[in-house]
Amino acid sequence: MAKTVEFFFDVVSPSAYVAHKRLPAIAAATGASVRYRPMLLGGVMKATGNSPPFSVPAKGAYFGVDLNRYIQRHALPFTMNPHFPINSISLMRAVASLEGTPNFARFVDAMFDAMWLKTRNMGDPAIAAATMREAGFDAAAIQAGAETQEAKDRLKATTEEAVARGAFGAPTFFVGEEMFFGQDRLDWVEDALGGPSGVSFLEIGSNDTDATVAFFTRVFGWGFDSWGAGGMFKATPTPTGMHGGDANGQIYVFYRSADLDADTARAVAAGATIERPAEAETGFGRFVSLIAPGGVRFGFHQP
Repeated sequence: MAKTVEFFFDVVSPSAYVAHKRLPAIAAATGASVRYRPMLLGGVMKATGNSPPFSVPAKGAYFGVDLNRYIQRHALPFTMNPHFPINSISLMRAVASLEGTPNFARFVDAMFDAMWLKTRNMGDPAIAAATMREAGFDAAAIQAGAETQEAKDRLKATTEEAVARGAFGAPTFFVGEEMFFGQDRLDWVEDALGGPSGVSFLEIGSNDTDATVAFFTRVFGWGFDSWGAGGMFKATPTPTGMHGGDANGQIYVFYRSADLDADTARAVAAGATIERPAEAETGFGRFVSLIAPGGVRFGFHQP
């Protein structure tokens, strides 16, 4: 059964913006659904005694560098907002007022883009209204809805729920009751959702294992642990294994899996065939080799 990830967010958070842009690919890869939970980041910070990274200059400087690494790795459009941080209470009440309506997802996306692409001062009601109109929304109706007691209570309740469940900042994710904090933990979220998540290791096929070991040791300086007819190079950053008896010398990619049997079944249902059944290696985990349509060899690895 497909799982759901709850995404507690405030559009004022640049890390939440990165998560918002990355989540669709994760949902597609795992078959999971994403439930957006608007909360007030300032309220979470106050309730938990937390403070923004920029309250400590060295931490703030590193936060910016690290965030940019993820933006570049995932090729995301992003511009640091000179008005950051802003008071987001009115904006997040507007977001909360649309929760459960057909306009909710499009509004969330537009407000994230307004903050982190168009660098608008979304704490200014006039600028926020103009931005809403520009995106095709009835700004007057939305801002009026944000001032209703229902919208205020909804945002407060979600914020209090997040704190009660252990949140202390944004973005915060829950898969069931397992919590993950920060967009840099989305790989773990993907694992928890049960889908393959990134490359776990590579495997080289060789018809002359001694020559292959000698070559890669000389070129890359890798050590080698022998396992019978094959073994594992001490390669970084991606571990690289080797098996003998392969005249084609193919390189196999093994994807990390949280549920090897389920991922294998899904691959077979999509047309793959099993080349080497699942086996276990003490201290390494289980792995299975498959052939996808078109003859592409790959595998899953569950540590």
